[in-house]
Amino acid sequence: ILDLPKQRGCRVFLSAAQTIADQTDVKIEFDSEKYDTQNEFDSTTNYRLTVTKDGTYQINARITTTGLDDGAYFEVAAWKNGTREIYLARVYGAGANQFPMANGSAALELNAGDYVEIYVWHNSGASVAVEGTADDTNVEIIKIR
Repeated sequence: ILDLPKQRGCRVFLSAAQTIADQTDVKIEFDSEKYDTQNEFDSTTNYRLTVTKDGTYQINARITTTGLDDGAYFEVAAWKNGTREIYLARVYGAGANQFPMANGSAALELNAGDYVEIYVWHNSGASVAVEGTADDTNVEIIKIR
């Protein structure tokens, strides 16, 4: 068993619902932290992780939204240094009173000073809300190598 007490990582979540405009890339404003081992996540201003060590980082995101119209979809993406790096998930609407949950993960190579943000986009025809609870909308970013 290997003990890495200073291994980099964080788990952050959205504490209140956030409105997402139709057909617009919107950054999720993760404003609460379960943990942040190296104080690299900014949960008050920029809502992003800025790494201080080069390496491979695993990103695991879960985003839950209010109902999407049938045929509409909702995408989650990881952005690196202000540019979309990779799509993590896409879910399709099943009508009103549904709460689609998008779960996705990816590994990214990051250099010291790089930052990662989570964005969402949808085409429901009107604004939707992202659920604001620790279980419904969160992201974990962990240095794995």
